[in-house]
Amino acid sequence: MNIVDRIAMRASAERPALMADGLLLTYGELLERVSVVADWLVRRPVFRNAGVPRVGLACANGPDYIVLALAILKAGGCLVPLAEELAEVEREEVISRTGLCGALLGPHETWRRSETTEHEESTGAAWLDLDEPPLEHEADFAALKPAFIRFSSGTTGRSKGVVLSHRKLEERIVAANAALGIGPGDRVLWMLPMAHHFAVSIVLYLYHGACTVIGASHLAEEVLETARASRATVIYGAPFHYSLLGADKGSYAWPDLRLAVSTAAPLTAAVAHKSGDPATAWPQRAPLNEGGGRRRCVHPLTPGGRNAFWGPIPVDSCSSSLPCGPFGSHPQKHSRTTACKHFFPIHPG
Repeated sequence: MNIVDRIAMRASAERPALMADGLLLTYGELLERVSVVADWLVRRPVFRNAGVPRVGLACANGPDYIVLALAILKAGGCLVPLAEELAEVEREEVISRTGLCGALLGPHETWRRSETTEHEESTGAAWLDLDEPPLEHEADFAALKPAFIRFSSGTTGRSKGVVLSHRKLEERIVAANAALGIGPGDRVLWMLPMAHHFAVSIVLYLYHGACTVIGASHLAEEVLETARASRATVIYGAPFHYSLLGADKGSYAWPDLRLAVSTAAPLTAAVAHKSGDPATAWPQRAPLNEGGGRRRCVHPLTPGGRNAFWGPIPVDSCSSSLPCGPFGSHPQKHSRTTACKHFFPIHPG
């Protein structure tokens, strides 16, 4: 199976898939763009050889990143993100350790662009041939049906690569969404680098028919204006973003917001509680999501955990004595018939 084909099978062509800086792409338009680039990729010699080609992607955040990443997957390649902040020596290490056959450079990517050999017209992307030796166990690698190779941050030791297959990716996004409840009615305001957050986030949103709204600014006033214009129902960001939003004194109450996801770094109690302070407008008045799936709240994650979300999720039972409410405000006990709004552990990608 191929995860892009699975997205296409589930998608409604007329529904919005991406919003960014005045651009609106429906699922039909997005998948057409992906198919054009994928058809171009499979004509590259490396895609005609046996095995699964590992393809690096160096591209800035935005619709182009999503189109190129999905095209690599649809063409049968294994996606290896080459993050913008990597130094030259770090990029070369990723290339060597994964045995990349080539890299796809986004339309505005300058890294090694003078060495590119071919260009894709619809996106302006460029192909960079990389003459890396094959892996020692290429047949075993291909048998995994790999979709992604993801590297850990390396903050606690040497960075490690993890292979994620198409099937395991689908299993992960289905499992994660049992808690998140993302669906066609959601518009997810996206705030993070796609090179580090893509598999169990943007792929999840597309798989479940939601619209991804790509924010162009981290400033609270502009984030809230994007939220207002797009009527975003979910925000996916880092503690940095919640710190800025928590300090905003504007009047916008974000009435459509139902879920706020924090990842990438620990969320401190100060930031979490400030984001729910009645002195700030959001998400104090976020409406209850009574349509969410029923979950059991046993081990809520308090502020300080790396991955967390706030959202009203109907629960079967919750024995926690920790405060419930928007980011820990309004302490209360809850039962089968109420909604638990603790931080819950999740594993976004």
